Order: sequence, then C-alpha cells, then structure tokens
Amino acid sequence: MKEDKFVEVLVLDLCFIIELFRKKSNEDLKEEGDPIFTMSCLLQFLRHDLILLENQIPWLVLDILFKLTKTTSIDAKPLIELVIDFFGDIFQITKPSIECLSFK
Repeated sequence: MKEDKFVEVLVLDLCFIIELFRKKSNEDLKEEGDPIFTMSCLLQFLRHDLILLENQIPWLVLDILFKLTKTTSIDAKPLIELVIDFFGDIFQITKPSIECLSFK
C-alpha cells in the first residue's frame, strides 16, 4: 500500500473509532436504527476486533485526532473516559476508575 493511501485509511479508521467511542458514551449521538447498536452482537464483535494486537493504534495518535475533532457541545468527557465507557466492562463487572489508568 502506498504511503498516502495508508495514511488515508489510518485517519478514516481513527475517525470511526473516535465516533464509536463517542456514540457508545452519549445516547444523544446515536442515530435511530444504527446497526452498530441495534444488530445483535455487532458491538461485541467491534470490541473484540479493537483489542486485537494487530489492530492497536498508538494512544498518542488517537489522542491527537480526538483533540483535533473535539467540540465543546458533545465532548464533555476526556478520551480516556470514553475508552473506559466502551471497554470498561469487557473483563470485569465494574468499570475501572480513571485514576487507576492514568499515564504517569
């Protein structure tokens, strides 16, 4: 794949992931009949796919794009909280706190 095409695919994937996190965390952003949230098991499939090692995207890249697309009208939560909302209950019943995930 040529470099320009790779960058385009990466940016589109990142935009999809960020919007997925936003929609999962904010009911007002979900459109009626959105297949990701209405089709059986699709959300679980996406969660599984996003945690695969070969699909990992560096946090720094995700955070930069999140900040570039951030709007005050819908982004009351920081990216880490959106990620916790999306993945927080996959491996345990209660979601982890932001403090235990801080990057120090």
